[in-house]
Amino acid sequence: MASTTGQDNAIGTKAAGLDTVAKVAIELFIERGYNGTSMDQIAGRLGVTKAALYYHAPSGKQQILEHAMRMTMDPLWDSLREPAVEGGTPLERLRHALASQVDLIIAGMPEISFFLLPLTHHPLQDEARKRRRRYDRALRALFLAAAEDRSIRTDVDIATMQRSVMAMIYSLHEWYAPNGRLSAHQIRDSVLKLAYAAIEPTDS
Repeated sequence: MASTTGQDNAIGTKAAGLDTVAKVAIELFIERGYNGTSMDQIAGRLGVTKAALYYHAPSGKQQILEHAMRMTMDPLWDSLREPAVEGGTPLERLRHALASQVDLIIAGMPEISFFLLPLTHHPLQDEARKRRRRYDRALRALFLAAAEDRSIRTDVDIATMQRSVMAMIYSLHEWYAPNGRLSAHQIRDSVLKLAYAAIEPTDS
């Protein structure tokens, strides 16, 4: 579908514009639900015409949702395949992975909570769950490797440890406020300090 220069410039180039569209659409999906959100409403929130919106997403609302999921969840998976995670000691790999998750969740809200947590119904729920399970298995492997060389505590079940630590990290979406009393950096450091303390080996 053709687009005027003015329409295109309102939300950026076609490649960058879809990122902007996806961010705004997710806000509406969280507020109104996927089924309760129309392309008209997305265009209205963006301040563009529906024709301009279809220029960026010719296939409509589900294309926007698919792009939002890739934009949100691909970095989580990619962070577990970085050289710093694939190299180093098991503990270094695990600590780097946890730090990456905190960084990505702080930077990626509210989109990340929409796909990581079952907040609303949408057509890609099964795919999002599949991605989450693959992601959890990769994290589990890092926990297990660190437990095997006893660089993290082994007096509790590893799966329980992973779920507890990640539940704390995932809960950031419930209370983190970008303009709150603490800066993002302060919150990051505090959450990681608690996470690292939770997995630290015991003396016994």
